[in-house]
Amino acid sequence: MLNTLLLTLLTLQAGPLAAQSAALQLLRSAKTLSCSFDSGTTVFLNRYPPEPVRDSVPGPITFDGIDRSAGRAHMVATDTAGSVQVIAELDALTFVDAAPLGVSIYTVFARFAPGARPQELAAVVSTHISGIVPAAQLLYGKCRVLN
Repeated sequence: MLNTLLLTLLTLQAGPLAAQSAALQLLRSAKTLSCSFDSGTTVFLNRYPPEPVRDSVPGPITFDGIDRSAGRAHMVATDTAGSVQVIAELDALTFVDAAPLGVSIYTVFARFAPGARPQELAAVVSTHISGIVPAAQLLYGKCRVLN
């Protein structure tokens, strides 16, 4: 089962080698990323079954001073700013923003975003919120390398 899933994932990600190589070089050289997440859903876990709500993140999110060896970066969003953990993967960068009431996990892939402007990389964010009404959010978007 796992081998079939891995083969399926590899097949879906297959594309022109030159584009994959260019996207990988672009992501590996990134010191600053500007991201937008404009498509996805949020579910509030105060009822069962939960009812998904279409959602997006207002404004851009910027990851600056990306330091892969130290595992840190600075994140600036519409309503927050601070240090985040960086996990450098072979073909992705993941940023973890942990707060007292939840965690957001942002992953930028070394793949050009389908239907996006040239040089925009595919990205996703998953947010888990605790508190009075727990919620889960999964949004899709794209990131541009600023430098």
